[in-house]
Amino acid sequence: MLRRSARILQKVVSDGESKRGILLSPNLKWEVRRDESSKQFFIKMGSDKATVEYETLNGVIELQETNVPPAFQGKGIGKILAQGVFDYCVKHNLKMKLNCSFLQKFYEDNYKRYQKYVVE
Repeated sequence: MLRRSARILQKVVSDGESKRGILLSPNLKWEVRRDESSKQFFIKMGSDKATVEYETLNGVIELQETNVPPAFQGKGIGKILAQGVFDYCVKHNLKMKLNCSFLQKFYEDNYKRYQKYVVE
């Protein structure tokens, strides 16, 4: 049943149909990507996109704003995106400055894992 629900959701997201009332399956794998030209990390969801905007200054990635489309808010997409961005910075040994309150909250909840990568 859960796999069927995930396939239905994936079809709905892919087809760009109404997303009202969508429940996201924990089995879905959302891929976080980086687009250096637009200075965004993002998750593509059909015609929608959740983003974290950033600037790079003096070797530090300043994470500025998180945006999740209204139809996907409150469903964990922001947390998946935040974790993907933080894990990308860890993997590439990048320092982060958090200018976004959502990302600051994610960091507070995951302080031990990411503390050596966050600067003031």
